[in-house]
Amino acid sequence: MKNAGQEYKKDSAGFLYLDHTGTADFSIMRNPKCGSGSIAKFQNLLGLENLSIEWTKLLIPVRDCKTMWISGVRTEVYLLVDGMHHHPELSFLEVEEIFRKLAKEHSSFWYSGHADLYGFLDHIVEFCLLDDVWFCYLENMNKLEFWKWVEKNSDWGQTEDMFDKWIESYNLLSYRKSTTDHNIDRCIIEKLDSEPIIQMILEKHQSILEKLKKSHKWLEF
Repeated sequence: MKNAGQEYKKDSAGFLYLDHTGTADFSIMRNPKCGSGSIAKFQNLLGLENLSIEWTKLLIPVRDCKTMWISGVRTEVYLLVDGMHHHPELSFLEVEEIFRKLAKEHSSFWYSGHADLYGFLDHIVEFCLLDDVWFCYLENMNKLEFWKWVEKNSDWGQTEDMFDKWIESYNLLSYRKSTTDHNIDRCIIEKLDSEPIIQMILEKHQSILEKLKKSHKWLEF
């Protein structure tokens, strides 16, 4: 079971393994387009470990499925078009032409790599059946109350120190969208409007999250 940069393994007993950040006591899952870069930076600042072993307690950050997919496609476009990130003011017509060329040469960028339409959500039932696994929206990690909860459930340190280091990590990798970014997103949304299958998959996954939000597995701060 794989996602971009993420691999889900099972042992002989069917136990899920994955890459995550933390300690053997408590960890946070690193999933592409769900704050994985910020979590990796936070890991270094706090001196946590990069783990691929069993966890005792696990938190899985998630995002709105459509937003996450659009961000993933944008990342794939930048990876495929050499030097595109050096041109922040590309017009919509210029970006549209780039998409036409990509569609001929790399059609899978719509649904693979960072734009994977499945990822961990394909295994959501398995995660939900495990004890001490929780979910929350990524933006909740920017709240002090979230880190108070982490302090109570982990051996990571003091709330204020964790919160300050997370905000530093998050801000380091945050940026203001360029004109090119906005025009890429516009092309992606136009594609989505003409692709009922992709719409159906995203809506299905979002409905799973909506149901999950009503369960004891969901954290809100």
